[in-house]
Amino acid sequence: MVNLLIIFLEIVIGLISAYLIYYVQKKGNNQADKEDLKKLTEIVEDVKKKNTNEIEIIKANLSLLNDRSKQIFNEEKDSIIVFFAQLNTWIWEALNININDYLKEKIDNIPNRRTMMLDGYNKTKIAFAKVTLIITDEDLINLGKEAIVKTFMIHQLRDQSLKQLYESGILKRGYEIELSKLDFENPNYEFIELNSEIKIIEKKQSNLIKEFNTMNINTAIEAVNTFKNSARLYIRK
Repeated sequence: MVNLLIIFLEIVIGLISAYLIYYVQKKGNNQADKEDLKKLTEIVEDVKKKNTNEIEIIKANLSLLNDRSKQIFNEEKDSIIVFFAQLNTWIWEALNININDYLKEKIDNIPNRRTMMLDGYNKTKIAFAKVTLIITDEDLINLGKEAIVKTFMIHQLRDQSLKQLYESGILKRGYEIELSKLDFENPNYEFIELNSEIKIIEKKQSNLIKEFNTMNINTAIEAVNTFKNSARLYIRK
């Protein structure tokens, strides 16, 4: 658009110059009125000056627009990179869990791990908020939303498993403390009852661990990878 305007202005200058030459040729070198010739020359120079100024202004504005466009695009790329890094961190906080590590003495670490996972979710939402604010590509935004939702579903399932494992572990610990106070050589009803409750909890924990380790995490990973591939194309365009 700007180039067309510059070409148009140059054409106008060319037409005026051509007219001046035609005028001089028609009247003859000695016949042309000097005053008319001077006025026409001034008109041409004035048009040239004005158009040159306008062209320079247009070029300056175009340069500013280009700089601003580059700045915005760099901000878009930065927001995508920050979001994907946080999304990747968040999903692996849920996937890189060996649930067997949280049995017995390490069970007290479960609340911290759950808090870490929740904190990762909040950081991911904040990072994505900037993406939705600055990016205008709706397809890319929707892929980001899908990746968050699929990852959140995995987090919810694993968080619930950790919660149940923690609660059952604390309960089991209490039973074991009570059991340690009893006479193992002369088991009574209370001994049998506590031992039975512990066995029930251990079976529940075994089922929790089995469910935890067989959770389908592929949907979340696929959603994250789909966003990654689209984001890579976007920031390289």
